[in-house]
Amino acid sequence: VNGEVASTRIHDIINNLCSAADIPLEYVDAIGLGLAGSSSQDGRDMVFGKLDNIKLSQR
Repeated sequence: VNGEVASTRIHDIINNLCSAADIPLEYVDAIGLGLAGSSSQDGRDMVFGKLDNIKLSQR
């Protein structure tokens, strides 16, 4: 899986979980992710970029 696809999937999972639980993203204080095989700096940057788009990268 390339970094763009993986980061989009992570973004979508977070959005879907919050939506299913009826929790606004603004209520999320922290997210812990354990990503196997995330040795690529570009891949990590893509994930944090997606989290930044929904204002979660600094929480």
